[in-house]
Amino acid sequence: MEAVSCNLCGSGSERARVFEIYEVKGQRFPLIECLDCGLAYVSPRPTAAEIPTWYDDRYRRQVHIGYRESFRKKALSFAWPLYRFLIQHPVYRTLTQVVLYPVHKRIDGVLCSRDLDGVPLTGRLLDVGCGSGRWLAEVRKLGFEVEGVEPDPDTAQMALALGLNIFCGDLLAVNFPSSYFDMVRFWHVLEHCHDPMSMLREARRILRGGGGSCWLFPTMAA
Repeated sequence: MEAVSCNLCGSGSERARVFEIYEVKGQRFPLIECLDCGLAYVSPRPTAAEIPTWYDDRYRRQVHIGYRESFRKKALSFAWPLYRFLIQHPVYRTLTQVVLYPVHKRIDGVLCSRDLDGVPLTGRLLDVGCGSGRWLAEVRKLGFEVEGVEPDPDTAQMALALGLNIFCGDLLAVNFPSSYFDMVRFWHVLEHCHDPMSMLREARRILRGGGGSCWLFPTMAA
């Protein structure tokens, strides 16, 4: 176990208060709030080397299941390529949304179902903690270039079996080129990281122009 300071502002335990205590496998884990910035974090906590032993088989099975496609797969088979061209054209964009309104609404729903609302209709996407790669495989069908990072070797192998470009390890160890992605996705991942601020800084570095879209769930930073 290790005692840590606030990952956001660096304040120590003397500037924190315990407001919840969790018990896992007989071990008590205080959830404390930083009195300077409000960030909540666990301290003491398992070290990075210890943490894999705290995830049981039930959690791993949930990760392996990954993304379940719930939308009709034929929704975009003919309309998507044309729609994507028209909606990005400065002349046809408004006309497309009006004339093809039913198609527009349906495709908009498909994008939302894949957590892609508000992101560019083309581009390169990174899923950090991609699990079995099911979400990336579905997004790839929409014409996006996709890559993933997954720390668990068995789960990463499942994603590789789908023909995806997956790095097995930690995002900070990959060293992607700067301004390489249009979207970086953290889905139920950031709260598991030992150093979330470093992960967010790395996401900012590899996003195009230092901006783009960073999809966080649950949200951990303002």
